[in-house]
Amino acid sequence: MGDLLAARPDRKARWRLFCFPHAGAGASAYRAWPERLRAAGVAVCPIRLPGRENRFGEPAHRAVEPLVRDLLDGGLAEELDRPYALFGHSMGALVAFELVRAVHRLSGPLPVRLFVSGRIAPQLADPRGRMHELDDAELLDRLARLGGIPQVVLADPDLMALQLPLLRADLAVNENYRCPPGPPLPVPITAFGGARDPKVTGAELRGWAAQSSVGARTHLLPGGHFFVQESMNELLRLVMSELLDPPDSAPTTIRSVAR
Repeated sequence: MGDLLAARPDRKARWRLFCFPHAGAGASAYRAWPERLRAAGVAVCPIRLPGRENRFGEPAHRAVEPLVRDLLDGGLAEELDRPYALFGHSMGALVAFELVRAVHRLSGPLPVRLFVSGRIAPQLADPRGRMHELDDAELLDRLARLGGIPQVVLADPDLMALQLPLLRADLAVNENYRCPPGPPLPVPITAFGGARDPKVTGAELRGWAAQSSVGARTHLLPGGHFFVQESMNELLRLVMSELLDPPDSAPTTIRSVAR
């Protein structure tokens, strides 16, 4: 379990917020979150996935189902004994979603809210190209245009030689996914997106409403695919607001704060 969570949850916190990173990233993507949310009673618990950080020696998964099993079997199931929510960005949104579905099938304790960010709704076909099948030069070009990886890292061939296999595996998780049929979750969903994100439109974010039977909301924030960095203060304010707010009575409530 020590390998899975970047920090042990504060057992006095009102909520636990398990955070799942985007493709190629690790728990450090959320390093600024714990201090900002601690005073509000939220214990931020970034998840360490195989193939990175202190799990570098483990093979990265290339499909979401075995990744979810890895998380639950690795001890995450035992940490769901207090009120909790999940946040996932891009690939992490898919992992968080399928994790909740797995917990629901096992009749486990469900989260108070599922936060998904920067990803098309799972039941929709993504019309964009498959990045994990690009050659190295094309993939690096796409990554540079999306942002999220510092230019100094992109320009270092030795670092990228280590990073590209992980990126391809994570992108395969995202791009090979086909949503299995199933009923909407009895969990409120909040979808976040960047107003200038080339990987997901507002309409594609609003599609997440079909995956909840108890209410869904959508927020568009300033920024591109990595608006989670550009608009972090506003994003964290909204996360806290949504945790304090009860579920909607209808699953299609839409709020936009793009500016």
